[in-house]
Amino acid sequence: LTSPNITGHATIEGVTLTGATLGDFVQVGLTASPTAGLMFNARVPAAGSITLRAANVTASSIAAFTLSGVHLGVIGATP
Repeated sequence: LTSPNITGHATIEGVTLTGATLGDFVQVGLTASPTAGLMFNARVPAAGSITLRAANVTASSIAAFTLSGVHLGVIGATP
C-alpha cells in the first residue's frame, strides 16, 4: 500500500479488497510500526468490499509512505 501525502487532520482511503459481507468486523494488523501520527482502520462499506483508511491525527502533513505486511482479519457478523 502506497499513499500520497496526508494533510493534517485528514484521512485517505486506500485499497479496496473483495470478500466481506456487510456488517462484518475487520481488524487491521501491521507487521511494522506506522509513521507517528497515523491511525488505521478498515470497514465493510458494501457487500464484497473492504476499505482500508489511514488517518493523520496531527496538525502537520505526513509525507507519502508505503506499508507492507498489512493483515486484515474479517470476522463474520452472522454466526
